[in-house]
Amino acid sequence: MPVPMEKQIISQAARQLLKFGVGGGAYTLLEKAWRGYSHPSMFAAGGLCFLGLGTLSRHSGPFVAKCVAGGGLITAVELMTGCVVNLWLGKKVWDYRDERYHILGQACPRFFLLWCALSGLVLLSYPHLGNFEKGITGRISRRSAEKCANSQRYVEF
Repeated sequence: MPVPMEKQIISQAARQLLKFGVGGGAYTLLEKAWRGYSHPSMFAAGGLCFLGLGTLSRHSGPFVAKCVAGGGLITAVELMTGCVVNLWLGKKVWDYRDERYHILGQACPRFFLLWCALSGLVLLSYPHLGNFEKGITGRISRRSAEKCANSQRYVEF
């Protein structure tokens, strides 16, 4: 029996939300380990980067090129987040003005290289997330189906 389009869309949205949360949580933990603190905006930036790296992982091409593209992606997200959070809102979460060749104090080559290496680790581990993802979304889907089956009222699309 084919799966209805609505369930496919909800399932895909749940998967993306799960990946966003994994990426945001992992980056927040990484930042706390590295600097001792983090900021809520870093959860959002980490989630966006993780989704972007997931898209990148599905493309063919040399691994090193993917790492450099991933580093560029993370640097771009870092720059945009920094411009909004640090420069526009004045939160002063980070400041790279002491780094050589920085861009507005929000991004720099040294961290670009670090992001390239981090991208490599994420790209290597991304395929293994599929098993975790299937287990989590499968449990969520079963629970939702049970609730719907036990409910007296339902809505049809």
